[in-house]
Amino acid sequence: QHENTPKIQHSNCNHSLDMVRIFLILTVTVLSSLVSSSTTSSSSLRHFQQHQQRNLGWFDNFKDWSQNKWQTITTSELATLTKAQWNAIPFDTMSKWTRAQIQQIPIEEIKTWTVSQIATLSTTKLSDLTGEQIASFTKEQTEALIGSGKNAFEKTKEWSSNQWQALNTTAIKEFGKQQVAALPLTSIRSFTKEQIASIPWQTLPALTKSQWDALPIDKIATMSWQGLQQVPYDKIATVTQEVWNTIPVDTIIKIGGDQFSKIPAEKVAKFTGDFWNNIPIYQASKLTGGMLQAACKDVQNAACVRIQQWDVEQIASVSASAWENVPVEVITGFTIKQIQAINYEAVGNFTKETWDKIPFESMIQMTGRQIQQIPPGTVGSWTSEQWKKGK
Repeated sequence: QHENTPKIQHSNCNHSLDMVRIFLILTVTVLSSLVSSSTTSSSSLRHFQQHQQRNLGWFDNFKDWSQNKWQTITTSELATLTKAQWNAIPFDTMSKWTRAQIQQIPIEEIKTWTVSQIATLSTTKLSDLTGEQIASFTKEQTEALIGSGKNAFEKTKEWSSNQWQALNTTAIKEFGKQQVAALPLTSIRSFTKEQIASIPWQTLPALTKSQWDALPIDKIATMSWQGLQQVPYDKIATVTQEVWNTIPVDTIIKIGGDQFSKIPAEKVAKFTGDFWNNIPIYQASKLTGGMLQAACKDVQNAACVRIQQWDVEQIASVSASAWENVPVEVITGFTIKQIQAINYEAVGNFTKETWDKIPFESMIQMTGRQIQQIPPGTVGSWTSEQWKKGK
């Protein structure tokens, strides 16, 4: 019996250890459950608090609020409103808000504003709108925003550059002459290139000198050829070389002849060879001596090389005064048909150096009027053999 006692004690010990293990497992399980429950409760509490914060409770009786009460609502509080809550706020209420509150109005809400509602907004309230809000307006909303006729832009005259640049280009394309004539100088200075290009070219003659003066020169480059034709002479003269370099040749060659004549000679001289190759008659007829002289300062440059390749119609359209001071190499490089096309009055202005370098064979093939312009001194220098060829 004494021999069995240690075994019994050992068995009891093992049983005690098992009970401890079970107790520890149960304890861990209970604790885990409590932690999980606590986390869930905490999460639920936060959700409830957030939900309560989202609705705030203050919004429940908003329909009874006075304007003074609305003035106390912060932008942070407005930021918690749901779409449904925004939709429930009357437009008349929002139209009386502060600048900061108006700028908090979501784009989705602004898109629901009717044309008649927008028309009721004051100059101050329209100035409170952000560029993003203005950009979200439809063409119809924009038309209501800017007004029409002589009263156009009356409510937007205090807009900033950012606000003007947000104006819908689709609406700009619908501008009439009265609207264009009413454009504030700040808008013309602020408009993007795309906005300037969107102004109907038929309305551009309605712009005043002060409006044209306000238009940044670089914006002209985006105009259509029809629009470019409306640019006043004094304005076209101020276009920089950098801007001309960005205007396609196909557009430049459609500028009116009188406009073209106002472009400084040194700028015309730097037009690409493609321009000189495609210059239309109505522009060639307005060339000045300074233009041809500047273009052919170097007879080997692309512009002068193209001039020397002109057809007889282009040459014939150039005025007599335009040939003055043109390098003699240009004249002597012409074929006889090209020389015959030169204005006879211009032939009479050729210098002695030019006449000395024109081949006798070319002179005797000139037209009758051109031959009449040959100086007596040149004719007197002809030899008997040359006279015989002339016969």
